[in-house]
Amino acid sequence: MNDLTRDALEESIKHWKEVVAEPVRTRVGPAECALCTMFWGSGCNGCPVHERTGQISCVGSPFDKFYDAQSTVRWMRERGDAPSPLALENLVKLAKAELKFLRSLRPRKQKK
Repeated sequence: MNDLTRDALEESIKHWKEVVAEPVRTRVGPAECALCTMFWGSGCNGCPVHERTGQISCVGSPFDKFYDAQSTVRWMRERGDAPSPLALENLVKLAKAELKFLRSLRPRKQKK
């Protein structure tokens, strides 16, 4: 992994720490992702998420489930319904799963 990709991964990890802290309010998607900013136009080629999953648009990572759950909670709030504590707890759980996944993409330190 080159330095630019590593920096983008670290920015994505930082962003997902924010998502864990504020899972309803924090926006997620290509516009908010440093990796997507770098790799979206190339069909995700070179993106560490794509390299791990073999798919585009973060399919195969915990992102999809989080995005769907966040969309549901936001839709409920827009309708004036309060999301259940269980739905909010699940959102945090899913955000933590994505954060853990992104951390797992960090290059392993080589022994000297």
